[in-house]
Amino acid sequence: MTEALQKVPKNIMATGLGQILGTVLGFLATVLTARYLGVAGFGRFNFLYGLALVAWLILEAGLMNILVRELSQRLGDREDYNFRLGAFRGLINCICVATLGGAVLIIWLGGLDAELGSIVLLLGLALVSILQSLTFASVVRAHEDMEYYALGFTLKHLFLLGAVYGVTYLDAGFVAIFLAYTSAYIFAWGYYWLVVRARYGLNRSVLDLASWQYFLKESLPLGLGHVMRRTTNYVDIFILRATSSAIDIGLFSTAYRFIFIMSGMAMVIGYPFLPVFSRLALKDKTQLGTGLEKGLLFFIITAIPLIIIFLVYGKTIITVFFGASFAEAGRDLQLLSFALLFIFPGTLLMHLFTALGKQGFWTLCTGCCLGVNTLLDLLLTPKWGHLGAVWGTMTAEIVMFGMAWYLLHRLSFRLSLPRLLARPLLAGIGGGALLYAFPGESLGETCGLAASALALYVLLLWLMRVFTVKSLVELVRGQQPLRGAG
Repeated sequence: MTEALQKVPKNIMATGLGQILGTVLGFLATVLTARYLGVAGFGRFNFLYGLALVAWLILEAGLMNILVRELSQRLGDREDYNFRLGAFRGLINCICVATLGGAVLIIWLGGLDAELGSIVLLLGLALVSILQSLTFASVVRAHEDMEYYALGFTLKHLFLLGAVYGVTYLDAGFVAIFLAYTSAYIFAWGYYWLVVRARYGLNRSVLDLASWQYFLKESLPLGLGHVMRRTTNYVDIFILRATSSAIDIGLFSTAYRFIFIMSGMAMVIGYPFLPVFSRLALKDKTQLGTGLEKGLLFFIITAIPLIIIFLVYGKTIITVFFGASFAEAGRDLQLLSFALLFIFPGTLLMHLFTALGKQGFWTLCTGCCLGVNTLLDLLLTPKWGHLGAVWGTMTAEIVMFGMAWYLLHRLSFRLSLPRLLARPLLAGIGGGALLYAFPGESLGETCGLAASALALYVLLLWLMRVFTVKSLVELVRGQQPLRGAG
């Protein structure tokens, strides 16, 4: 393993563990929220929360990945590093002030009732907290101290679970659910601020219009891509709102929640690649190609067991966690699981485009995805409801990955997709066939058989020499930390 990639395995394990723990805790909070609000109430919550997330993406506009790229390339120059970070913080502070002002203006001019006004104010405060926490978390990412990043992610969701449980236990009502989520983001802001201040030091924010213009110019294509990507995640809900019912929104949202969580996990696990790709893009394109190929194979191997689990146990998972009233969403989850095969490796390509300064390529990919998803939803959901949204989402994800792969070849990365997919898919078919034939009846049997299927999958990967014992040993021994600023 090359020196530039030595810290990636440790960071992947740290982010992976933190993402799993945080995701489980966050999912439990979602389950409590859904059970407390019911199908229609959960649909309304997702609609309002989705609007807020789209607003966040517009405000953040890809800035955080640009900050990681800029800081990771300046770890050896402390003066330039401090100036860049100070200028970025000044920009974010201005955006936060404008956000809170906008929330107050909406409440004042919109004539909102007390409940909706309180929700808008809480969502505005949540947006500010997200922007601030992500700024400090991006500093941690640039230094490749992903164990601190992962711990913050886990603690935030632990706080969220506790807050949501408190709301449901006290039966505090609909608005209190939004208060619980906002409080969790404020907690994350405080945690990452403490980590950055203690480990790297923290200077004051800087007013520098030239730097602000640079950050905004660089982030604009990536920001448009993020906005369209997240809008794609929620366009189904918006169209279902117009063409169907709150029940269809609740059913689709329940199934898609698992895919959304898994795609978020893939994004976070891919974070360790961005600072490394950013440095290699300036120094060594050969090593960059090697790292990209290994990363894509890793994400494909990771996605396949998740697809198998959702295919075999999709209906059971929905019923166990959300109750019998959500059972119809089980089929949606089974179908949506196939999208993970394209979502997981696709997230790594976003980091590659960012590192190479080709953020516009990501914008093109996400634009195609949003366009296809919107068109198919408009055609299918009036008749098929939540199932039409499922087919629209699946098709859009395939189109997006295909576009990204085409653009990858435009950048002279001549990787073979069939060669990357063939052996992991064969191993997945073997493990999946075992689990499909013997799914188990009790919880103990199910866990045992799932573990056996996973062991067979790993064994088949080894027999087909997707990896070797020697390569794993070298991977572990190669974990030597890179020195950074601070």
